[in-house]
Amino acid sequence: MDHAQVKNQVKELVKEKYLGYNVYINIDTKVYISTSLYSPQIPRYLYRFDSWKGYSMNKIILASKSPRRIELLQMCGLDFSSLAADIDEGLIKSHILADSREESTFDQAKILTERLAREKALHVYRQKKDHYVIGSDTLVVTDKSILGKPIDSHDAYKMLKNLAGQVHRVYTGVSIVGPDFEDSFVSIAQVKFHDLDPAMDQIIKDYIARGSPMDKAGSYGIQDMGALLVEYIEGDYMPLWVSPSDRYIEN
Repeated sequence: MDHAQVKNQVKELVKEKYLGYNVYINIDTKVYISTSLYSPQIPRYLYRFDSWKGYSMNKIILASKSPRRIELLQMCGLDFSSLAADIDEGLIKSHILADSREESTFDQAKILTERLAREKALHVYRQKKDHYVIGSDTLVVTDKSILGKPIDSHDAYKMLKNLAGQVHRVYTGVSIVGPDFEDSFVSIAQVKFHDLDPAMDQIIKDYIARGSPMDKAGSYGIQDMGALLVEYIEGDYMPLWVSPSDRYIEN
């Protein structure tokens, strides 16, 4: 079976149940990336071609120690290791924002998340050049501001209170770097929080008291009590988990 036949068969399998599919194949390194991973079941489709690829999955590194990103890859059934990327995110952000100050906050967020994800992946790849490295970065964005992780509990409360009743976007950039291979992309979800009332205010306070918002962009995540804040989601669910589900697997 040649690479074109493999590509077409993978795409046919994926599009049976999932939209927005795409499959990239690097012939030299025999790496697959599916752009339709809405479920951890998808790897089963790709594993059917393992004998043709002959690629060892234990050469994947996640450039993060985030428990949620690690959990997501584990859900996908991947064998990988994790290594935090020691980069100066603040410096990179300041340079990008200075260069894009005429852009909207949404455009800035797209540039930021993709660039930071790539810098993380490259930083780890330079240390492990025989591996395929996944870098990722997430930001919560309104039409007026870009929200990273909160400074303290007061900052978290301010963020969540301001998001109440409002529609915002969650941008997650992903970069995959390996031998003779590189791909970066950004996934976007649109989210609306419930209106602020006494019950919502108490949920926010209880959520912050648990400490969960402190390591999350925008001070919340959909995988925990933060889900109670959300009225609806449009787009890919997984950026709210911390990594997009589409275009997110390599074997």
